[in-house]
Amino acid sequence: MNIEFPNARLIRYRDRETWLSARKNVVTATAADLLILGRYEAIKKKKLTPFVDNIYTALGRAVEPVIISEAAKRLKEEITHGENTLWLRRDNPRVGASLDGWTVNGTVIEAKSNWSRNAWPDSDKLPRAYWMQVQWQLWVTGASRGVVACLMTARETGSLEFQMFSVHPHEKIHEVFAKRVSKCIALLDGENVPDDPPAVNMPEHIDVAKEPGPARGITISDDDPLKCYVENILKSRNLLKQAEELKPRAVERLRELEAFDQPVSFEIQTEGRSVRVSLERRIVTKEIIPQPIKNLYTTGVETIDWINIE
Repeated sequence: MNIEFPNARLIRYRDRETWLSARKNVVTATAADLLILGRYEAIKKKKLTPFVDNIYTALGRAVEPVIISEAAKRLKEEITHGENTLWLRRDNPRVGASLDGWTVNGTVIEAKSNWSRNAWPDSDKLPRAYWMQVQWQLWVTGASRGVVACLMTARETGSLEFQMFSVHPHEKIHEVFAKRVSKCIALLDGENVPDDPPAVNMPEHIDVAKEPGPARGITISDDDPLKCYVENILKSRNLLKQAEELKPRAVERLRELEAFDQPVSFEIQTEGRSVRVSLERRIVTKEIIPQPIKNLYTTGVETIDWINIE
């Protein structure tokens, strides 16, 4: 679906890696809240830190098409999914926004998923960072309306619910973006800039209008692939937590066996089959952190290294 925003032009990238690489040199909505808070150095650090996928970003990407689809049904409009795209301001290509989606009428769509009932204290308000992110997208594109479509965990019940919030341009916030973004770009380019400016005083949560539609919403069957996926993700998180709790005793056991850089091999029965495992105890150092598997550990930590699983 072709659309033109007044302030920005669309760039499409062939894959996620190319898109991530292009974003490194562009100030995007991830910097919006920090820009308003006047934290230039924090923006620079965030931009220069390589993106590392985690369970939350992977899960968010997995459910994003579901959120976009549900938003289209509620809005009764076709939504273009913005995967691997950037909208760059026509007057400054170093300023851009990665939209999750947009409608033919020019509404910006931001998809959010939240899996903790404690992370979103008031489901009737938008967290400031989310609101600020959409304000940035409205400023970059010149769109007159944004919709935040959220698949969230209800604080009261712990069940998933679907909410949509309308966001409209805030002129004073857009003026701050315009004044501060050039200094932010200069900092990213290695130039010296003045000390961080004062923060704009904003509440942690913003009152916005909810989109009409059922407040609680997506009903899925027990065997639905989306539900099965989420359940298995949550199970794996619990298993990883249990494994981490057991690790100190396991390391101590390897020490008792004097297995330093010498594998200890044994068989275990799991899921109805026999698995041969080799373990060893070693000290993780900076030199081996980049290697596969070990890159989750920190320098100088004594840990268990999985040598081989057959």
